[in-house]
Amino acid sequence: MSRILPFIAALALLTWVGAEAGETGQLDLKGATAEVYKTASGDELFLYLFVPPGHDPAADRRPAAVFFFGGGWNGGSPTQFEQHARYLASRGMVAALADYRVRSRQGTTPRECVADGKSAVRYLRRHAERLGLDPQRIAAGGGSAGGHVAACTGTLPELDDPSDDLSVSSKSNALLLFNPVYDNGPEGGYGHTRLKAYWRDISPAEHIDERTPPAIVFLGEQDDLIPVATAERFQSRMKAAGVRSVLHTYPGQGHGFFNEDKGGAELFLDTLRKLDAFLVELEYLEGRPTDEQLGAASRKQVEGQKPSRSLEEELGYSFSRGVAALTKVTRSWREERECVSCHTNGWGLVAQASIPLASEEREAGRSFAQGYLAQSIAEDARQVGQYGSVEGVVSTAAFLAMSDARGASGLQQVTARGLDRAWELLDESGTWEAWLQCNWPPFESDAEFGPALVLVALGELREIGELRAEDREGAGRLIEYLRGRPPVDLHSMAMRLWAAVHWPDLLTEEQLSSWREKLEKAQAPDGGWSMFALSGPAWKRDGGEEQTKSSEAYPTAFCVYVLRKTEATSSDSSIKAGQRWLRAAQREGGDWFTRSPRRDGKHYISRTATAFALMALAEEL
Repeated sequence: MSRILPFIAALALLTWVGAEAGETGQLDLKGATAEVYKTASGDELFLYLFVPPGHDPAADRRPAAVFFFGGGWNGGSPTQFEQHARYLASRGMVAALADYRVRSRQGTTPRECVADGKSAVRYLRRHAERLGLDPQRIAAGGGSAGGHVAACTGTLPELDDPSDDLSVSSKSNALLLFNPVYDNGPEGGYGHTRLKAYWRDISPAEHIDERTPPAIVFLGEQDDLIPVATAERFQSRMKAAGVRSVLHTYPGQGHGFFNEDKGGAELFLDTLRKLDAFLVELEYLEGRPTDEQLGAASRKQVEGQKPSRSLEEELGYSFSRGVAALTKVTRSWREERECVSCHTNGWGLVAQASIPLASEEREAGRSFAQGYLAQSIAEDARQVGQYGSVEGVVSTAAFLAMSDARGASGLQQVTARGLDRAWELLDESGTWEAWLQCNWPPFESDAEFGPALVLVALGELREIGELRAEDREGAGRLIEYLRGRPPVDLHSMAMRLWAAVHWPDLLTEEQLSSWREKLEKAQAPDGGWSMFALSGPAWKRDGGEEQTKSSEAYPTAFCVYVLRKTEATSSDSSIKAGQRWLRAAQREGGDWFTRSPRRDGKHYISRTATAFALMALAEEL
């Protein structure tokens, strides 16, 4: 009995709550179109398609997502992800629910589950024109064993159904995984005993390479079936391959917590918001969801119930107003000044990937920066004042590299040319000695900011597999330069912490721990950080006045963002306190103010503060 009970408990956990094995056949799902994507084991297997309002297959090509239910490869129902499919359709994607063969209905093995999953992706791609889909933007999602099926579509080179049209690719372009079975190995992998004879062939974790699609993963920290260590190992392999992978873990939560019927509406909506943000990063979706779209996704909404307050109303600030403020100032800067600046539109360009913008505005910002860089590095280019300066070329190349990496566009030609020029300008010392050091902190006051900024940018390219050999060599020179000297102030220390997220050999474990602790200790009781705390004696105000000692937006937003990037769980309370300070500090116009660290009059650093504040707050929405 003691051996049987754990097996029954595990099977119950792995099977979606409320989903019975059911009977094979077509389901009646309101608003969905059912199509048979294959016939196997004597049964028709259906896809249930949800399309966006007003979608005209003849006129446009929408990104798509197909979801696979959980159930231990034994049972389950396509309706598990019905809420997700309806929601994504409301946001502009074509979403599908796939039935596939399982042991309780067809007597099959996990091999057939994977083959069916790959057939479903292949069917959508083969019929993309008829359905109005973009064949290069098909995401696969699923939970538990369904997460395994989804992950296999993005990783396994084999296990296709030989009866399929194998000339059409079955490889998904993105992975949306909920407590997925994506490691079947002997060290903590699920189902190893059952799959032992062929576990390497069917385990997604064994087939990660630079061609693996980007992934987002949701996992409860108390999951009895998928250990956090397994997820971290998968995450590490994805990063080593240069593939974007986002892992969200939830303290105290077990297997299946993301299902609203199990974990509740709050956790369901939190995972849905994060899923939405990830798809925005990949340019599968645009903007932010409305309260109506999120509310409609929840089964807990009762007809006639008083509408819940929006998240922005509850928090007492407006993220969208902040986006509008940043858009306005970055647009005016490029139109009036016709340049890219660290204190103004440079960081605005980086923030674009984290905030909702109309595609035209996002492209306008990128196009302007690309034109500015191209003009600055042209063979006949002449420096006029600071136009075409070393810091202008290098920082713009770095900003564009980060934009390329975050926007899922890959390294663009003009960015690569800008990086080439940066390496030509790099001095033997390992830094750009001609970088303007005119006491305009924090970006133009020392020779350390440039190397740290470029390392961050190269690290983000590295994560998506777009780092060239010459860039890797250049990164080594920058690392050698920074390792050879102590940081000049806490801001410089924080920049190195950020860079070390991508380049672990930049700092020792002792430096990582102690520097992070110093950053946290510099936080004021009100939750913010001050310019004085970041600068020490290095930053000089005209007239000898000390830097501002009260909390301000730029240092607070910058520190919150860097601490988040370090993934330091010890700093969670610091991050949350900093985010509360930022929400309370937003001005009526939507921006965040910071006094110039040099002289009063034109506080351009407020624009950088607004960009970092939006990036620091984006993930919680």
